[in-house]
Amino acid sequence: MREIKKVLIPVDLSAQNDEFLNYSKFVVNGLKAKGILMHVMPDILGGYIPYDIVFEELEKTVETLKSSVESALQELADKYGFAYAFDVGSPYAKIVEFVEKEKIDFVVVNGGKPGEEIGTQAHKITRKASVPVLVYKNHEPKIEKILFTTDLSEKAEEAFPCALLLKEKFGARLTAFHVVEPISGYFDESMIGGIPLLDVKELENVALKNLKDKFKEADEHMVEVGAPTPQVIMDYAKENGYDVIVMATHGRSGLEKILLGSVTEKIVRFSHVPVLVSRV
Repeated sequence: MREIKKVLIPVDLSAQNDEFLNYSKFVVNGLKAKGILMHVMPDILGGYIPYDIVFEELEKTVETLKSSVESALQELADKYGFAYAFDVGSPYAKIVEFVEKEKIDFVVVNGGKPGEEIGTQAHKITRKASVPVLVYKNHEPKIEKILFTTDLSEKAEEAFPCALLLKEKFGARLTAFHVVEPISGYFDESMIGGIPLLDVKELENVALKNLKDKFKEADEHMVEVGAPTPQVIMDYAKENGYDVIVMATHGRSGLEKILLGSVTEKIVRFSHVPVLVSRV
């Protein structure tokens, strides 16, 4: 993964941002990067108004509002030692556009309270941004334990450099983690042509060997047996005191890619722990 030089931090000026911005500053400082606050004000003049005089008055009001909002954004940026960017339009679209235009390397978004569903704009940014996105979950500003989750596919491996970068920058302990889902009781040998089902313990052993072979730089390699996969990952991270979960947005092809996408989406939406999503 390339060196992170610029971190974008979208912010909603109508919300309480202190804890989120303290966390973002911690991340920016740890990465030794430049932090940029960004606020996008919705375009309330986008619709057609058939009365010129009304439009002119409204336009003056909007210009005053834009000036006020930008001043508030600049004040907030100065407080935390960030640069800032201001725009008008669709928030997530403008932010994704800014990421590409300004060659942003990393994004931190506010995912809300632990266990609660992520907001619409943050969710869209996480899905659309071409760079790694760290979803904040009201977590104290520390990264000491990293949980890298993988389905052991080649695509999912591409997210591992993100985990290694965090390990290096923050001096954290990194665990490579895989979930083996036991096969349900819907099938027996007669239903699959007499082919014996693999023993779960054997699957666990094979997965652990693959983890150790593929992710040698990790400090620890763990395999858990259970289902459903998103809940197993979230429970393991929370119960073992991890500070961030690192995962790919998808890993396989066809139906399997959709299933892994669903795993990532559920974890991003409902995790109690911050989640770093790397699009591959």
